[in-house]
Amino acid sequence: ENIDYTVEWKLDGLAIEIVYSFGKLSQASTRGDGEIGEDVTQNVCTIQNIPREITAWNVYPQIEVRGEVIIPKNEFEIWNQDRLLN
Repeated sequence: ENIDYTVEWKLDGLAIEIVYSFGKLSQASTRGDGEIGEDVTQNVCTIQNIPREITAWNVYPQIEVRGEVIIPKNEFEIWNQDRLLN
């Protein structure tokens, strides 16, 4: 028998929910404790790969997008080192 499978790296990050209202990023929050999350809108807006606007608003006035924010370990170490120096 042929067995098909896929193997992917296990990446741990920060679960984020982003809300777009009328196509504009309006709020980002963490999962928190499952009931109350933290508002991280300003932090998420510093991530270049996250669009500030989307075009689906003419179909859906409000869209919630959930995903995982990750940072490679070497970039985290550089960021952490910079913070210690400043």
